[in-house]
Amino acid sequence: VSRGWTLAMMAIYWALAILAACITYMVVRRRRPMETRLLAWLSAMVFALVALRTAAPGAPPVGTFLDYYAMFESVGIVAASLVVLMIFYLVDDPSERRPG
Repeated sequence: VSRGWTLAMMAIYWALAILAACITYMVVRRRRPMETRLLAWLSAMVFALVALRTAAPGAPPVGTFLDYYAMFESVGIVAASLVVLMIFYLVDDPSERRPG
């Protein structure tokens, strides 16, 4: 049961990280509008991913298989996506944004 739950957690981590990167890509490429809610969502996700790790079966110590193959990478991808969107928000000209 522990292995199955750990593999499911790894899949969740990777799915959320990939989706965050895809949304960031879509916003930067102007295929989706920039909304400040995205900044709040990604900020909350950074902390939520760390909190989800504490739900791992048996409360394993930091540095386990789950950490090295899913958690560290996914938190890094989400944090990088957040930084990219913050920079994009700061340098983007509001007059060029599509209405919507």
